Amino acid sequence: AVLEEQALGCLVRNDPAVPTQRLLRALVRMKESGQIDRIVQRYGAADYTAAGAR
Repeated sequence: AVLEEQALGCLVRNDPAVPTQRLLRALVRMKESGQIDRIVQRYGAADYTAAGAR
């Protein structure tokens, strides 16, 4: 069950040397595959717990 959900955004610098569209497409693929959710589950919960203990 989801207890809390927070919107997340990504800001990419407008620089011709940065492959902006490739980065954004890669993030979309990561989200669709569940990879971002797995990263958040693995590292986000520990960070949240450590921050709450302070």
